[in-house]
Amino acid sequence: MNPSAFLTGCVAHKGRDVPIFSVATLPPNAGTVFFARLESDWIRYSVEVDWAAIAMASIQYSNAVDLLVVAFGVQGQFWELEPGRSAQRIGQLPEEVTDITNAVAALDAIWICGMDRITWKRDSNGKWHDYSAPPGTDDDGVVGFSALAQTGRDSLVAVGWRGEIWWFNESGWDKQDSGSNANFNGVTAKPHGEVVVVGDRGAIVEGSIGRWQAYATSAAFNLQDVCYFDGEVFVCSDFEIFVWRDGVLMPETRFANHERPGSCMRLRTGKQFLLCIGEGGVFKFYQGVWGRII
Repeated sequence: MNPSAFLTGCVAHKGRDVPIFSVATLPPNAGTVFFARLESDWIRYSVEVDWAAIAMASIQYSNAVDLLVVAFGVQGQFWELEPGRSAQRIGQLPEEVTDITNAVAALDAIWICGMDRITWKRDSNGKWHDYSAPPGTDDDGVVGFSALAQTGRDSLVAVGWRGEIWWFNESGWDKQDSGSNANFNGVTAKPHGEVVVVGDRGAIVEGSIGRWQAYATSAAFNLQDVCYFDGEVFVCSDFEIFVWRDGVLMPETRFANHERPGSCMRLRTGKQFLLCIGEGGVFKFYQGVWGRII
């Protein structure tokens, strides 16, 4: 496999972790192809789309036999895969669903978020429902959500532009005071609901509903994603992986053969390992060590 550029990915799990990726195709037919990594083999799925798949999530619905993987384009395009029977579908979300930024499996559903605080949920029947937060006003300027995470049995947190953190539960959305005005790019939740948020200019905010602490890190770069895995909080910039521990952002050092990623965009967890997906390759954290898989 010789990809032009990785766009995003997720880890599907049914008995074992299976990474699935969206990969950009080269001009003149620039679009996306989809691959799965099985042990040391790459499987290319037959459907190719003419849009960039920039967000992806996988879920095992509680009432479903097979897994579902869904990838999204910015303007509401989607590709669905049921890996067990290799069924693929492409489609288009309602016209009001545009400027998508991210996707996540949470609360037994697939959720997407995007600019102007849009938030939509896919139920197990394939129907989409609008759960968007209040849209921005003229006084707000440009606003939008860049990431979502489940924070408990019945709640979500959304983060985005201008230091925004919003908490969602059955009562609706509640805007939080983050103590930061940075654009946030990623969010993760620890097992007991504590949340870690990362963003531009090294911004890190930690806390829970109604109580947040903004940290002033020395990082002059943008932090792109954050993920809780196996008792640790991992963070990535565009080019480096870090560990967030006791209020300190520490460069990661646990690399096989001292090989480090040249680019980073997304951190994605499975049950058995963690992935760092960069434009030029993918690293896997397994049994305490990072190693390149492509």
